[in-house]
Amino acid sequence: MTKSLTPFQCVAKTGTFFILETLITIKSGKELISKQILVIIILLIAYRGLHKMYQKFSFTSVSHSDVEILTLSGYLEELAGQQLKEFVEMKLEDGITEFGINFCAIKLINSPGVASLLDIGSSIVDDYAGNLVVWGFDSHNFSVMEMAGFFFVANQVENEAEGIEFLSK
Repeated sequence: MTKSLTPFQCVAKTGTFFILETLITIKSGKELISKQILVIIILLIAYRGLHKMYQKFSFTSVSHSDVEILTLSGYLEELAGQQLKEFVEMKLEDGITEFGINFCAIKLINSPGVASLLDIGSSIVDDYAGNLVVWGFDSHNFSVMEMAGFFFVANQVENEAEGIEFLSK
């Protein structure tokens, strides 16, 4: 079935990432826009929407005696995971072995981001005999990290205060 949409209707539909498998034609005045151009429009709108939906990754670090607390935000992907891993390795080399990570502002973690977190946790716990506590996962990210086995190297706590108390023992 062919469905005709105005350019405005196409933007409204694709803004919700609605991709129809059937041929969609858009009539703009007397011109007919091809399926290939439609796909390009959908991809551009989807990219723009995803770019706005997922914030760029950032993190802050605060030291409490021998405890390092990291607060993460945005989209944790491969590059972000590498940045985080390099920072933690630097702190481990400086003798810090107690880490807390706040995930409250993390919107999404992709597979390479999960792999980086597993590497970081393994390094802290296995290589340096340290401790890692985490808090603030939403239900989706919690499920992903649970399936990946992250909680074998990381202890869950309710909040930062509980994390600092756990790590200060």
